Amino acid sequence: MKLVAYVAMYREWRPKTFADIIGQNHISRTLQNAMESDRIAHAYLFCGPRGTGKTSTAKVLAKALNCLDRKGIEPCNECENCRRINQGSSMDVLEIDAASNRGIDEIRDLREKVKFAPSEGKYKVYIIDEVHMLTNEAFNALLKTLEEPPGYVVFVLATTEPHKIPLTIMSRCQRFDFRRISLQDIIDRLRFIGEQGALEISGEALFLIAKTAEGGMRDALSILDQCVAFGGNQVDAAAVHAVVGTVSSTLIGRVMAAAAEGDVTAALQAVDTLSKEGKDLRQFLRDLIDYCRDLILVRVCRNPAEIVRTSVNDLARLQEQSSQFSQEEIMGIIGIFTDTEQGMRWTTQPRLVLELGIIKAVQFKGNQDLSAIVKRVEDLENKVVRIQSNPVQGGEPPKAAAVPRASAARARRQQVELGAGDEALLARIQQNWPEVLELVKKQRRAAQALLVEGQPYHINGNCLTLLFKDEYSFHRDKVEQPDNKQAVEQAVSRIVQQLVQLRCVIASELKGAQSPVQEKQEGDRASLIREAKVLFGEELIEIKD
Repeated sequence: MKLVAYVAMYREWRPKTFADIIGQNHISRTLQNAMESDRIAHAYLFCGPRGTGKTSTAKVLAKALNCLDRKGIEPCNECENCRRINQGSSMDVLEIDAASNRGIDEIRDLREKVKFAPSEGKYKVYIIDEVHMLTNEAFNALLKTLEEPPGYVVFVLATTEPHKIPLTIMSRCQRFDFRRISLQDIIDRLRFIGEQGALEISGEALFLIAKTAEGGMRDALSILDQCVAFGGNQVDAAAVHAVVGTVSSTLIGRVMAAAAEGDVTAALQAVDTLSKEGKDLRQFLRDLIDYCRDLILVRVCRNPAEIVRTSVNDLARLQEQSSQFSQEEIMGIIGIFTDTEQGMRWTTQPRLVLELGIIKAVQFKGNQDLSAIVKRVEDLENKVVRIQSNPVQGGEPPKAAAVPRASAARARRQQVELGAGDEALLARIQQNWPEVLELVKKQRRAAQALLVEGQPYHINGNCLTLLFKDEYSFHRDKVEQPDNKQAVEQAVSRIVQQLVQLRCVIASELKGAQSPVQEKQEGDRASLIREAKVLFGEELIEIKD
């Protein structure tokens, strides 16, 4: 009984003609035109990511050059030369793995064999895969042969890292850059293969395979092959998740819903479930970042269906969930998850790092909600000030309206009485003022540089007054700008755990008022004078040199 070896799907469906090459039309067309006009170059450099068709295109080119019964430009795949090339047994098409044959001795041997004419076809084709792995000495030995080979020799150099190719080599080749294959092209190809192989593949499974392949057709076919081995001829989304180790978008959506509601427990329970199922937590975090990317694109793009890498069923859920987050919140959460991914690469406790990242993300959403409240209160106060400063309708505008805006604002500051202050709260703010400066520095470094010239002077209710010296009026004005003012208010509110409004004044705008620090210094000085009078009496003694 003769056993027939199983052929992997990516080998069985490897392109055999130019028409079979998917997603590289710019390269196929150029090579076909060169064949038609008989302008075959002596050396080609194929660059691009893995699984995009570099070696397959080289083999198709070799068959087209040596085909005995070529149909137009395409090889027939039936003649003796085509069959030998497909089987890898042709004497005129030599595949060299530069990763294992990278030394100068192998290149010297190649230079000697190049001198011999082809034995079967018209051209002798050398396909050097992963050519960037050659040593510098090997590259130098290849230079002269690559520049002036015999007329019957064609070199095809393939690499995934073109930046490692010496310029002297690159300048002697025609360079072709292979692109990542689009999502739709991979889906169409997989659907065609499924129909040819009597496979029932769901639309969601096709999408997941194509998305996981990241633009590589070979990766997509390998995943499909594994899914068929796992679940038979019926391939659904669950089989793909089980094979690849990814997590369903429904579960990721539940994690983000928990973040929107501030429910840390629900988010951490999802991580616990994944850990018990043996899922790759790093892959889960990558899927989570990808989901957040789709969230922000749905929010900012007019036609997200053209950009978002998700199925039609998930798009509706993304659009609904994106309304629960602001653009700044999603961007902040993506930043947290990106930092978490970096941390998980170098830790022995990836689950702990992931859980800490999720906690930070949920708390970030809560902090952003507090910022939104502060901003709304500030907007309402600004509206009140504008209403008060507008002239009365139906009558002549008051004379005060002619005062410049800056002068009017200064006059209002002089007329406002500080009132009774909360000394305990003020002391707490003064004690934690360095922490406030540090928080402001993280959010707006420029605001922190201006703020160091001021000091907490008085607080009444939720209104905190900052005092600047007269020579720092410029700093006062800059701190009161909306962005800087909001950053300071958020920092103080976070320290004291309550909403705080900010007001900035300079010393000349306070008529005889003293800060609590100044009052304490005056009190200490008076107490010292009284003690001196008790010890030495009240007589004035002049001391002269």
